[in-house]
Amino acid sequence: SIVSKNKESNVDYLTIKTIHMTCAYTSISLFLLRSFWNITNSSIMQQAWVRWVPHVIDSFLLLAAIYMVTIIGPHHPFILVKIILLLVYILLGSLALKHAKTLTWRLVFTAAAAFVFYYIVGVGRYKSPTSWWAV
Repeated sequence: SIVSKNKESNVDYLTIKTIHMTCAYTSISLFLLRSFWNITNSSIMQQAWVRWVPHVIDSFLLLAAIYMVTIIGPHHPFILVKIILLLVYILLGSLALKHAKTLTWRLVFTAAAAFVFYYIVGVGRYKSPTSWWAV
């Protein structure tokens, strides 16, 4: 196990992992909802909360991830892969929501971001850069 034998660390890790996972699933759900609103040109996209709530959720997601790394240590290949994939996910999400000019590109970038998120979940689940295809 990558978590230490210290029982207190395990409790902290499991609590933070639960927060991290909850934030991650909330983040992707909100991203997909915002993508739908963006694709359908909904006026909801103009509401202030739609712009700031994702940043709050993602901040908690990142803080929980940083805390988990302090518990398990940064010397695991899957952590670097998750960081790189997170940057790719952010780029694709930004392209989908802010920069894509046509419906086709909005859909392509949304689907690509969703796939990258799925891959990130697999990397975290199996603690392996090969994600869902880990042996």
